[in-house]
Amino acid sequence: MAWILFSSALALIAALSFFLREWLWRRMIRDRKLPPGPTGWPVFGSLHLLGKLPHQDLHQLAEKYGPIMYMRLGLVPTVVVSSPRAAESILKTHDLVFANRPPNEAAKYISYEQKNVSFAPYGSYWRKVRKMCTLELLSNHKINSFMSTRKEELALLIGSIKDASRERAAVDLSAKVSSLSADISCRMVFGKKYMEKEFDEKGFKPVIHEAMRLAASFNLGDYIPPIAPLDLQGLTKRMKAVGKVFDDFFVGNLSGNEIGNDCGIDSSMEMLPNSSSGVDSNVELMPVLSSEGMLPNSEEMLPIGRNELQQSTHIIDEHIEFKDETRTRDFVDVMLDFLGSEETEYRIGRDNIKAIMLARWYTSATAIEWTLSELMKHPRVMKKVQKELEEKIGMDRMVEESDLEGLEWGIQHMNIPLEEEINKEEEASNDSKEEDLGIQASEEEVVETPPEEDEDNNL
Repeated sequence: MAWILFSSALALIAALSFFLREWLWRRMIRDRKLPPGPTGWPVFGSLHLLGKLPHQDLHQLAEKYGPIMYMRLGLVPTVVVSSPRAAESILKTHDLVFANRPPNEAAKYISYEQKNVSFAPYGSYWRKVRKMCTLELLSNHKINSFMSTRKEELALLIGSIKDASRERAAVDLSAKVSSLSADISCRMVFGKKYMEKEFDEKGFKPVIHEAMRLAASFNLGDYIPPIAPLDLQGLTKRMKAVGKVFDDFFVGNLSGNEIGNDCGIDSSMEMLPNSSSGVDSNVELMPVLSSEGMLPNSEEMLPIGRNELQQSTHIIDEHIEFKDETRTRDFVDVMLDFLGSEETEYRIGRDNIKAIMLARWYTSATAIEWTLSELMKHPRVMKKVQKELEEKIGMDRMVEESDLEGLEWGIQHMNIPLEEEINKEEEASNDSKEEDLGIQASEEEVVETPPEEDEDNNL
């Protein structure tokens, strides 16, 4: 009897709470002049309306509530924009207002507390890092300076494929492309490359793909922050494991002897267990064995052997002590100059370089992999590309980067639909009254573009 009374009282309280919340919700929408949208449930909001294809669900909801729709995803207030005019207003006219990405667990554990260019909040730090990356990694002059590096690595890749062909062995082209991107990135950033076994016993591709899968996975803790520490889906544990793999690799290549405060590096960031890499302090990764750098507890903790580790831990010292003017400057050289300048106002440590490296690896390899996949899915386009290469370049030499400018079907001219829908999340950093939306700071924006047909003539 007591249990029945308790259950009835609990159900009554839940019902009253729901109706009270509905009343407060509708009143808030009326007072703030928010766009129309689904009401949602307490705590969970409108998450139950999104399935395995959330972009299609949002499109259907937009047809019902209009091109500008307000909804709660868990505890996160969100505005979904589907009209071109409103999207232009948010992404172009008021770009600075919506420039920041919302914080999430993946950014915390994989992008090192939002230290890369993609996730860093807009401000003076982001502008400095973006300028440095643009001038020293992405400018035409810098890209051309590493042309010989790319040519050498590409020749090695082609050679390995030829060897596999002679042996009639299968080639995992996706893994090869990931390794190619990693090798080029390491040579640009560190001035040298590393073997697959030095990264992880699984190789570059599986670990990087696991990191990107985790970053793209639906994490309930991102939408209901109070339950994030519980890690109900086990995603945080997997993110920490991936972060440990990257830390183990990067520590051997970035720690070295401490550069000191004269170069602007904050020593508090040099201790990995206490850094912002997203690994809890009770997860022992790399205890400090000497003031010269950080070494693993055992051979099993780090894929790199002790001899290789001792050689790689001095990479920063080598850049400081042995300056070869004839050598092409890599990103470590640029970082050292940047950190040592008097106008530098930020404490930048190894986490910043690690975050930039991860983004560089994935984006380059993914772009190449998707391009090749789309060409294989569209044989007619593949034949056009092959025919043009045969006619304009011939079959007696390899294609050079300089040849691409004269190709009508060159990769840089191909508008390949990598996804049917593009969803972009941004966070409002300031209140916005554009079009009477009443969008306030910390509200997320989801900009949805209509799907296009995936046909050969779209390429």
